[in-house]
Amino acid sequence: KMGEQTGVFDQPEFTLKREAKWAAKERERFEKDKGGKGSAVVGGSGGVAWQSLGARMSRPEPGSLMNVLGVSSEEPPEAPTTTSRGSAERLDFEGENRLRIINGSFTTCKPGDDGWYVKAEDLALNYDTEVAEGRNATIYFQNAPIFHSPWMSFSLNNARKSGFLTPTFGQSTESGLTLSTPYYWNIAPNMDATISPRYYSKRGAQLASEFRYLDYTYQGNLRGEYLPRDRQEDNKDRYAYSVRHQQNLGYGLGAAVNLSGVSDDKYFTDLSSRSVLSSQRQLLRQGIVSYGGGWWTANMIGQSYQTLNPDPDPTQQIEKPYSLGPQINLTARRPDFFGADFAMMSQYTSFTHDKKDEGRRMVAYPQLSLPFVQPGWYVTPKVGAHVTNYSLDRRTTTGPESISRSLPIASVDSGMTFERETTWFGAQATQTLEPRLYYVYIPFKDQADIPVFDSALGDFNFAQIFSENQFLGQDRINNANQVTAALTTRLLDPSSGAEAMRAMIGQRYYLSRQKVALTGPSVPQGEDGKWNLLE
Repeated sequence: KMGEQTGVFDQPEFTLKREAKWAAKERERFEKDKGGKGSAVVGGSGGVAWQSLGARMSRPEPGSLMNVLGVSSEEPPEAPTTTSRGSAERLDFEGENRLRIINGSFTTCKPGDDGWYVKAEDLALNYDTEVAEGRNATIYFQNAPIFHSPWMSFSLNNARKSGFLTPTFGQSTESGLTLSTPYYWNIAPNMDATISPRYYSKRGAQLASEFRYLDYTYQGNLRGEYLPRDRQEDNKDRYAYSVRHQQNLGYGLGAAVNLSGVSDDKYFTDLSSRSVLSSQRQLLRQGIVSYGGGWWTANMIGQSYQTLNPDPDPTQQIEKPYSLGPQINLTARRPDFFGADFAMMSQYTSFTHDKKDEGRRMVAYPQLSLPFVQPGWYVTPKVGAHVTNYSLDRRTTTGPESISRSLPIASVDSGMTFERETTWFGAQATQTLEPRLYYVYIPFKDQADIPVFDSALGDFNFAQIFSENQFLGQDRINNANQVTAALTTRLLDPSSGAEAMRAMIGQRYYLSRQKVALTGPSVPQGEDGKWNLLE
């Protein structure tokens, strides 16, 4: 049962019962007409339109056309289900899940919207491998031809497929003309690779590759580049590498590795065409082992950097950060601890450096808060004690080798939420108005003798405005007697709760002067009156 002259498959069931003798004659005629191997014809004598090949073949009889084409008579095979469509002079069935389009077109666009399509003299569709191969094919985009090839192959289901990618060209004063011809290798459903031979007219040939893999318990990628005998750098071998791997070890354990490096300081500025890479100055080398135990987590980190200084100008040099060998972090939180919330942050770090102070630092910060939460408002008082101990192996600055610091920290966080129904560009919305007040108190303690291992002054923004400490890291704890006031408004979707818009304004009021400095001496306590109250 088939359509009429148009050949459209408008019935869910159709039967093909052409005899083998007829099929053989058709193959012979096709070979004479086209000069190649033919196949049995299924379709009308005129142009054939086809769409939505979700039909079902009935069981062929012994000696019928379907058996000649290699389809077993034991089970009724199904034609492939696809959203593709097209037109053809001939539409040939060459076996189970195999179609051939003769002088036709193919597209996966919706009817009435031919955004792209392929016209080919011969186009074979294999729905077992989900691959199409065409001869004398032209790709059209918005009815305009954009690419022609005597042979092409592409995927039928938008899946990855091995093949050459678009070549890239470039030119620079240092490297000359550049040509890269990347090849994509679809190794398996969970791994692939890209191999990119690249040629620099002034430097030579380079080979770059990337390998990616993914599984239920691990994932990662490996990258590498190698340029032997760079003619612009006294025939030196130059290379770059990157290794990233994440592993789920089970039972709450995990591990991760992030390693990267280059052969010399000028590698990225000479050989990278991406501004993000050419401006990269610190290359991370890090290994992490972690554990999550429900209400507490722990991890151990080993970390160092390769520091790049491509400019010989001393004013443009940057310092190498401290290496962590290792750092151990332990965090815990019990939301219902005798009616209060208990949290604990503890850390041990061994800092090493070629030129700066070296030593070990231990930090413990237990905190206890008592949240009062009601519909529309909340108040959360919190107290904590930040305790730090330093044991220094080498000092390049003056000061003791053993230092201890203990600071109490108290804060009160409060807020309210008001809501009203409104409209947003004609759509129903819920608008909120959320005032918030945050007070924090930390007494002053002179910290000029404490080395700066990993601290820096944080940016003043909406994330930092409600923080206890204006410094990042653990080496500096500011004194504080301050109030932060803020007002936030949001527009929410009343059906899903999704946030469509947020606006916020805030102000921090200092009730006493900040005295702790990142470097250098602290502000003397007698100068409290020489500053403006509102900063």
